[in-house]
Formats: sequence, C-alpha cells, structure tokens
Amino acid sequence: MMPGLASRLEQIKEHRKDAQEALQQAQQKLVKETKYTPFKENDRVWLKGTHLKLPYDMMKLAPRRYGPFRVAAKVSDIAYCLELPSG
Repeated sequence: MMPGLASRLEQIKEHRKDAQEALQQAQQKLVKETKYTPFKENDRVWLKGTHLKLPYDMMKLAPRRYGPFRVAAKVSDIAYCLELPSG
C-alpha cells in the first residue's frame, strides 16, 4: 500500500470515530433535556407523516400521523424499526 493512502485511511477512520462519538453525545443530550421515554419492543407507536412522500395533491388534507405500528426492534436510543403493513 502507498504511504499516502495509509495515512488517508487512518484519517478517515479517525473522522468516522469522531462523528460517531458526536452523534452519541447528541442523542444523550436529547434524552436528558427532553421528556423522552424510550419505546420497548412490541409497543405500538404512531408515525409522524411530515417528511414522508405521499400521493396527496394537497398536504393540507393529508393525515398528520399514521399507525399505530408495532416496534419490531430498537436500532438506537432514538431510532426504531417498525413493522409496517405490506401492500
């Protein structure tokens, strides 16, 4: 391997580690500063529809929330995998 390439790979690994640490700190701060209560598996939750691409001509008339859906798995403290209906 070339010497410049090895140092660049080390830089990338270091930057990735720093980014992951910053993300974890932001998640911990969110949990501390808000009234956040984590969900457990099999809990039923509502999915907020603000950033979903939906087939409505007027978003004013579109539903605000969808669900309830079952929590299938916990990805992190603030991210969850939901069991969505097929179709």
